[in-house]
Amino acid sequence: MAQLAEGERAAFDRVFATLWPLLRRFCARLLGDEAAGEDAAQAALCRIFSRATEWTCGRDVVAWALGIAAWECKTVRQKSKRRREAPEQDSAAAPAGGPSPEEEAEMSELRKAVLEELVTLPATDIETLEALASGERPAIPGPTFRKRAQRALTRLRAAWRSTHGAG
Repeated sequence: MAQLAEGERAAFDRVFATLWPLLRRFCARLLGDEAAGEDAAQAALCRIFSRATEWTCGRDVVAWALGIAAWECKTVRQKSKRRREAPEQDSAAAPAGGPSPEEEAEMSELRKAVLEELVTLPATDIETLEALASGERPAIPGPTFRKRAQRALTRLRAAWRSTHGAG
């Protein structure tokens, strides 16, 4: 990505080959539809390539790309909502409004892995993250809470990366 950001066109193919499968799966999972996911992933890649010079060296490329892809998925959902379309679901899909058994199992495993990482953090970080997740703010000034939350999330990400890697 650094080479692409510097204008080296030959890096385009390598970046595309690396990000395309990841973004396609991510968008399809978010939207619950392979075709819509592919369209959103394509739009995300177009945006990534058009904004390649905005990427900062040292920044996590995958996180940056997934952020752009998530935004594209949100856009697809909003357009669908505005047109008052219901997403098409095949007969093998989960009941309307509910996750599939595979998605439930995946989320269960993810929750378990996050909880395993949480217990490695200091108690103050755990309390801060619980307050953040529940939406209940402790009786401290807002900026103080936001800074504590930022630091706790940074430590949680570092613990996650040390155990599960950057991907």
